[in-house]
This record gives sequence, C-alpha cells and structure tokens, in this order.
Amino acid sequence: MSDQDLAPEPLLADAVLAPAPLQGVGLASAGIGMAGAVLAALWLAVPGSGGSQSHIPASPADLSAGIITPIDSNDRSAVAAAIAAFSIPEPLRRQIEREVRAGNRRIGWIVVEDSMDPDGDTIAIESGGITQQVVLDKTWKPIPVLMGDSNRVGITAIKDGEGGGITLALVTAGGHMNMRPLTPGEHFEVAAQ
Repeated sequence: MSDQDLAPEPLLADAVLAPAPLQGVGLASAGIGMAGAVLAALWLAVPGSGGSQSHIPASPADLSAGIITPIDSNDRSAVAAAIAAFSIPEPLRRQIEREVRAGNRRIGWIVVEDSMDPDGDTIAIESGGITQQVVLDKTWKPIPVLMGDSNRVGITAIKDGEGGGITLALVTAGGHMNMRPLTPGEHFEVAAQ
C-alpha cells in the first residue's frame, strides 16, 4: 500500500459563479432568452435528436489549434450543448447562458485524456468560478470551460491513481500534448487564444 492510498480524497465546494460585469437587460428579452435556452436544452436532451452531439468536440478536426476551443456566443445550440455539460444547478446554467449571450463571458471546450494507463488519476478544471473534477481515462473527455476577462483556465492535479504521477494529455487540433507526470496539488493555467 502506498502513501497515496492513505491520503484523503479532497472535497470540492459547490460551484459558485464568479461575478461578471452587469449590463442592462430588459425583462422581456431575458425571459425570451431563458425560454429559448430551456427549449434548446430540452431539444438537445432528446435521445436521437443529434443536436448536442454535433456541438460537442468528437475529433481533433472539431478543435482549435489552442488548448481551449472557443464557442461562438451567437451559436445558440453550441452554447446550450456546452452549458448542458456542466454539472451545476439549473439556475446557474440560466445565468451562464445570459452572460454568454450578452457577451460578458466566453465559453469553450478543453479536451483531456490520461496519457498513460487509466488508473484513476484525477484533476480539477477551474474556470469562471466553476470547478469540475475529472477522472482521466483513455477516452476523449471534452470539458466545458467558462472564461471571464482573463481567459485563463486552471488545472490542478488532485489524485494519483496507482502511482507514477497524474498523467494528463491535453488535446488540440494538432494532436495530444502529454504533460510531465504531475503530483497531487500541482497547479497550472492555460489561456484561450
């Protein structure tokens, strides 16, 4: 048994959206936008509709050259697909939708994989006040990210599965970028271009 097995797994706080600059939005337009977001989310959730799958990156051809692939805020379906992928409460989803549509925030995708053996390595991706814990494996893992003024996304190594370090690969249109093995607690940031 290694020292890694004895360390308690960290508990992350519930998501709290970092504040964004407020701009005046009429109640009528906010209500219409909210209704549109709900309808889009319902349509995207229907099995076989194919709506959300076409907006979630599935191959390097769907990604940008940078580590973060931005989403056009005018593409309602793409924004709705990314917001639906966040594990956050519905009121927070609606708030993010409004802020992205108003141009106060940007949303995008970051894709991660385990660069070695899928042994339970875990990272946390922090963006725009939302922290998402991700267990790495050899499958394609597109993770939505929310960016504010800094356009930075933080990645923190949380748990080393079976020793040998947390083996993370970031995926772009150019392929996999294997990071050196990380130790729990290490943190670095990436930025959107």
